[in-house]
Amino acid sequence: MLANCRFWANGHFQTISGKFEGVVIDSVATFGDVTAYYTLKKLQIKMLKDKTGRRILREKPSINSSVLDPEKLIKYPKNTLGYVYSEFMIRNKISSDTREPVSFC
Repeated sequence: MLANCRFWANGHFQTISGKFEGVVIDSVATFGDVTAYYTLKKLQIKMLKDKTGRRILREKPSINSSVLDPEKLIKYPKNTLGYVYSEFMIRNKISSDTREPVSFC
């Protein structure tokens, strides 16, 4: 538990301060895992009220390089999720395949 709190505090500070140089990406991922419960619960309730949302929850599709191509998405208009997602992934030199599975929810 203490280790989780340390990860949370470290990830929280780095996230709000924008200081990501030298950050162990696991710290940021752990921060998201530990703090996301209530947000995800609200999202789940909203998705259950929608036909497409229910389908996504039922099928549980994975987001990885076999279905997403950041080089293609970066060509989308700047105000789209595809563009913002790909720009973030390219800028940070990460891919959807590098994310460890969620371990706290």
